[in-house]
Amino acid sequence: MMAQVPRVGITRDRIVPAINSTGGRAAALTDPINAELNHWKKAIDQLLAWRRAAGADDGEDLPTSEIADSAIDFAYDQIGGVYACAPDSMVPSGAGRIAMEWNNENGTVVLEFVELGTASYTRFDRNGKILEKHVLKRNPTSRQLELRG
Repeated sequence: MMAQVPRVGITRDRIVPAINSTGGRAAALTDPINAELNHWKKAIDQLLAWRRAAGADDGEDLPTSEIADSAIDFAYDQIGGVYACAPDSMVPSGAGRIAMEWNNENGTVVLEFVELGTASYTRFDRNGKILEKHVLKRNPTSRQLELRG
């Protein structure tokens, strides 16, 4: 029997910082770099769970293994020493795809992994108007998603 795999995705933890035993702040929870690294690790754990469950035929619209692989590669590349900002949410977005979303005071960015090595990038303003929309392909040399012909 296969373990239940959460289908709803993850969201950024909104936790009050902990206090360590000496009364000071716990660095692992309050340091911004560690917080981003921990959130990326949580995202990768979820992506791996979706990847393992990709072959299950249980009527759910799980991400395909190829798309999960692309999202996992992207996530690992983001924590490869730079600790880029982790997404605020990540969900299966239908048709075997995965969407990651970042929100700030200027609007929203959605990166949707649509096939192996390919993602759709969309940036919205605060009112939901599309400001940019691009198809990004993974450059095998730089390992980055780029605008490519």
